[in-house]
Amino acid sequence: MTKRTALATIKYKNTTLMNPLFVSHLVSDFLLQTKKLVVWKKKTLDGIIIHSSIHGIVLTLMLFKLTTLTALTILFVVVSHAIIDWAKINYQKENKFEKYYILDQMAHFGVLALASTFIQTPSYWTHEIGLGIGLLLFFISYFVAVKNLMKVPVFPPVKAKAENKRFFTINFGFLLFLIGALYL
Repeated sequence: MTKRTALATIKYKNTTLMNPLFVSHLVSDFLLQTKKLVVWKKKTLDGIIIHSSIHGIVLTLMLFKLTTLTALTILFVVVSHAIIDWAKINYQKENKFEKYYILDQMAHFGVLALASTFIQTPSYWTHEIGLGIGLLLFFISYFVAVKNLMKVPVFPPVKAKAENKRFFTINFGFLLFLIGALYL
């Protein structure tokens, strides 16, 4: 099969090369979530609402074309994100960063996997340009996350073993979302 034939097959099947739901989550949770917003989320419900609204805005921008079902699905994602973050903030225990990070990201992943069954992905995500933009945003979000999460002031890793565990945990979360972005 030639490259042109393979590309035609991808276009014919309308297969998404990069699922924008998972990419938008990474951008909103790691690239656009400042330290001030993290602190604000821990202090008031307003911070959680703003953060979840950012998820909705980024997802809307990535999907661009809105239908009633898409709008309702985005609302579901936003409300679910707020509930998951509220639960994490209220139940997270000292020195359990990795456990709650994984639980938090897996819960968000589950919501997005469900939501992706209701959203018609715009055609530009079925081309190489969508894949390129998605991967670029993925890796930028990844490097920002590693930089910020390796030094969380409230839950600092103390020893090399703890740093390795933290780094593995961050990578696991991002690998989960990369798989979702490429295969769901």
